[in-house]
Amino acid sequence: MKKLLLPGVVLALLLAGWMYVIGFMGWYKDAKLAATFWLVVPIQIVVLTLVIKSAAKQGAGFVGKFARGAGTSLVASPLVFLNSILFTQVVFPHYFDELRAMQESMLRAQGIPESQVTEALKAAAGMQNPYLYALFGAIGTVVTGVLVSLVVSMFVKKREG
Repeated sequence: MKKLLLPGVVLALLLAGWMYVIGFMGWYKDAKLAATFWLVVPIQIVVLTLVIKSAAKQGAGFVGKFARGAGTSLVASPLVFLNSILFTQVVFPHYFDELRAMQESMLRAQGIPESQVTEALKAAAGMQNPYLYALFGAIGTVVTGVLVSLVVSMFVKKREG
């Protein structure tokens, strides 16, 4: 458990740290910069690769390496959920309003008719819920962790000896 707890907390802190960089820099409000959020994926890949390499050095086989990587993501997942709630409810309480404003300006800049803009914003509003976003973040952390752990565990060889 100790081998999962620390890396899981570190992963969650790094992912949260990147969210706060995006938040405090205001990048989530800019259509051109909002996609930088997805740098959470390479952050997770790097952390899990290091975790899996460490497991391999300790003699873990495929299952052990996979379990260490996926387990790290499972530990991080509830922390990612809680951080997302904190981010959207406390630190950036107008996050969803600002996100809608950015989406609206993007749609209008594309010359989309008013009725379609209204329809698109209405459809997006149903998904813009702090708990739903937090759940998607937690699930994304686990799914990414499982997929990355499968792939990396296949390529990182255990230490012979």
